[in-house]
Amino acid sequence: MMQGTEHFEVEIDRNNIIHARIGGDLHHDTMPAFMAWAHTLRTTVRDVYNRKGGKVRAIIDISELTSYDTEILAALAQLMKDNEPYILKSATFGGNAYIVLAQDILLALSGRTNLKAFKTEAEASEWVASA
Repeated sequence: MMQGTEHFEVEIDRNNIIHARIGGDLHHDTMPAFMAWAHTLRTTVRDVYNRKGGKVRAIIDISELTSYDTEILAALAQLMKDNEPYILKSATFGGNAYIVLAQDILLALSGRTNLKAFKTEAEASEWVASA
């Protein structure tokens, strides 16, 4: 699903690890596309959780995420809260300094302790796959 330069994707790999991608300049006008992505991600997390019978792992590509406003920030925090009971570990990778700082704020708002930020996809994948 794409709208303009925004990118929203959700996939599941053969190991039942969820791979999500969010990118672009997210603001009020992109909220409908963001909310559709959030719904897909929320549903996918629960589907994998139910199929596996346990908590899931997720990797989120934020390498093309340039900015987001407070409305998107609040919606992201809610998404993280909603998914927390179903997530064993999740990692982001590729965020610029602004996005990583905003992610720290999201962590505080959501209460999540099982999410870490990494520079590369390889680092994120290694951490998510570890016990």
